Amino acid sequence: MLSEVYCSKCNNASTSKCLGCSEIFCLNHFLRHREELDVQLDPIKSDCDDFEEKFYESTKNREEEDRAMQLIGQWEGESIRLIQECANYCRQSLNRYREEVFTEIKSNFTEITSQLESFRETRNFHEQHLRKLSEQLGILREQLRTPSIPTIQRHSRLFVDHISLTLPYERLFSTKAIPLSAKWKQNGLTIAGGNGDGKQLNQLNRPFDVYFNPSDQTMYISDTLGDRIVQWKYGESTGYIIAGGNENEDEVDSLICAASVAARENRSRVNLLVSPSSVIVDERSDSLIIYDRGHSRIVRWDRQNSLMKTIVSNISGIGLTMDIHGNLYASDTVNHEVKRWKRGDAVGVVVAGGHGMGCALNQLNYPSYIFVDEDLSVYVSDSKNDRVMKWEKDATEGMIVAGGNGRGNTEEQLNRPHGIVVDRLRNVYVADRDNYRVVCWPNGSQKGHVVVGGNGKGDRADQLDQILGLAFDQQKNLWVTDCGNHRIQVFEFLNPDLSIKPTWF
Repeated sequence: MLSEVYCSKCNNASTSKCLGCSEIFCLNHFLRHREELDVQLDPIKSDCDDFEEKFYESTKNREEEDRAMQLIGQWEGESIRLIQECANYCRQSLNRYREEVFTEIKSNFTEITSQLESFRETRNFHEQHLRKLSEQLGILREQLRTPSIPTIQRHSRLFVDHISLTLPYERLFSTKAIPLSAKWKQNGLTIAGGNGDGKQLNQLNRPFDVYFNPSDQTMYISDTLGDRIVQWKYGESTGYIIAGGNENEDEVDSLICAASVAARENRSRVNLLVSPSSVIVDERSDSLIIYDRGHSRIVRWDRQNSLMKTIVSNISGIGLTMDIHGNLYASDTVNHEVKRWKRGDAVGVVVAGGHGMGCALNQLNYPSYIFVDEDLSVYVSDSKNDRVMKWEKDATEGMIVAGGNGRGNTEEQLNRPHGIVVDRLRNVYVADRDNYRVVCWPNGSQKGHVVVGGNGKGDRADQLDQILGLAFDQQKNLWVTDCGNHRIQVFEFLNPDLSIKPTWF
């Protein structure tokens, strides 16, 4: 028999049980319990309505999320831009490489045909000439038969693979791109001179400049107080005089007999040099071009017949260079300007300075060394203004690319800058003469950093004394004309495997 169940409120017989609280109610109290639950539901419903309102408000006002989305978009755009920049850089390098290779081959072939026609007309040639033409044509034929093919390297990154272009061939007159992270050994190796000042074949006397010819591993040194140009093979302990240095009267007389009538009338200057400051190689004419500073002239020294010819008169300066078209540039320290002579022109035109001595952007004060890049922009060591200036092609004034903050030895200053080299990334390397250091001034930067030297004046392997000329070889080793120590120093490049990269890597 089942027992009776009573309401928890009135003890009447129950009819319902609340599943939520497990209490038993009669019908009347069950209805009242439901009403109480309904009353408790209202604030919850109100809270829900309030939450819903705030929820929809939050979907309309999501500043933090929007900011994060913007950052994602910026990252995406920046990544795409960097990829496109790298791709465009490689395309431009490849196009430039193609143009340079075919231009060089065409130029060399034109030179061969020109010489061939000249030989036919003048009939002034011998077996060596024919052998040389044949060898040159064979080199060109080999270049066409087995062209060098650029290669692509992938450099793994976390998300994006960066590609770089390594070219198998670069023009000898153009300096490679050098990463800003590049390092050189701080102890230099003496590869010419270093045996005190003098005129022996193992000595130099105040060398001003060095021109390194990578095709035959030969350097040409303007041995200023030796009054000569010395040719020095890499790795040899002595050099030999290639021009000037003729103090023996009998030797001079023999040279005069072989010279032109005009040369005989100026006997004291035939094949004699006085304080030559700079020398470059002109491969097109198989000659050296020498700044014969003591005679206020620029001469061409023919490597075939060992005779000189004056090509520019009444000029006194230090620096010489040539552009990609074979045009000649020279600094004039007296008139505070830089001039250019196009091939075949007797009269030069001013391409930098020319407005008297001064420190304005259209002026120079003792321009010493110069460099011309592939865009025909002229870089000038404005020595007494303690700055390096860049004059773009046809510009009426220059821009400061290094120094210009007064004379000193801070990162923002230079002290009588001389030799300069500009790489393909437009980073400027400066021989900071009286700070006894070589400084790299990155493109667009307001300060530079020391590459080698900077350890005070001295003759140790890690010291320099009045450095003047600079050069890089094809392995990016740095060549320094250590004038005060009468030697040429080479500082070995420590990053030989780095490829050409845009500055953002």
